[in-house]
Amino acid sequence: MALVYPREKIRRSLARFGLPVVTVVASIAIVLIGFEIALHLKYRNIQIGGIDSPSGVTFYRKYYTLNSWGFRDVERQQSKPAGTFRVLVLGDSFTFGAGIKFKEDLYPALLEAKLNSAGEGSIHFEVINTGIKGLNTSQQHEYLREKGLALDPDIVVIGHVLNDAETPELKSELVRSLRTGTLLPSRFHRILNRYSFTYYIARRNLIGLLRDSADSGTDMSGYDAYLDSLYRGQNLEVYTAVVAALAETCKENGLPMLLVSFPRISRARESPYPFPHITRILQEFATEEDIYFVDLLPAVLRSEANTLTVSAWDGHPNEGVHSIAAEEIYRRLAAEHLIPNFKPEGS
Repeated sequence: MALVYPREKIRRSLARFGLPVVTVVASIAIVLIGFEIALHLKYRNIQIGGIDSPSGVTFYRKYYTLNSWGFRDVERQQSKPAGTFRVLVLGDSFTFGAGIKFKEDLYPALLEAKLNSAGEGSIHFEVINTGIKGLNTSQQHEYLREKGLALDPDIVVIGHVLNDAETPELKSELVRSLRTGTLLPSRFHRILNRYSFTYYIARRNLIGLLRDSADSGTDMSGYDAYLDSLYRGQNLEVYTAVVAALAETCKENGLPMLLVSFPRISRARESPYPFPHITRILQEFATEEDIYFVDLLPAVLRSEANTLTVSAWDGHPNEGVHSIAAEEIYRRLAAEHLIPNFKPEGS
């Protein structure tokens, strides 16, 4: 009987089992590569997430241009030109226009065009967009005091989004929770999360399932439960104090303040809408603080648009919602006589 050395055994085993394994692995790799290419082609001009998503190296680089002030707006000079009425808009990624390709389609730009079109011509309107992704109301107030007032605005508009009430501590905790849903080493996770549409979307699905299965102690789950918690207990007390301080700064400088409430866009058409209690809280507090208030939800519900978000994977408002916001703000400014030399439509 011939002796079979270990090396020969290994060779025979590889010949017997290696080829099928290699074939299976290669087939999986080909499918994944094909799927990745398909997703890249589909979403390269659509935002599906933030700067750490694949959109950060596709959509962001292609469409986000900033002026010399660091804002997604046309170039502005600090000193207000003679005969100019300035509206200063503060906000976060909604106001920045996350997921919107062109800054001309953002609600501050649309509002500026509408004001100048409806005005009598003796006054020029500037609507300055200072929206920065991720800013909460407290940080927006800080910007107003440190830089915004130097632009000599005549009125301040706040684009309010539900997560504006989160504190830096809560936001850090949320970011830590989003790091779950992966068994990969952090370095490989960061690379795949930023450059692979396949990995990013699959992980988003996993995180969604984990969130929805968590017990929040309320009728809500996942991110909805988190947003709801921001307007309860001590956090609500902290947030109302922040808004009151912002309103006081506006009053001290003789500036009317308009609070524009954006609904949770991805849930806006659900019946019932999950967050009417938060809208009531904001509206009642605005009344107490002499803040003008606009609830965008009714106008959004009247819209016949098929979609409201920039993509299926990103809940930021699309161009249609920005147009609605500009129209509703315009109507409120006109109704309250907050803009000069206003010529009503149809006159």
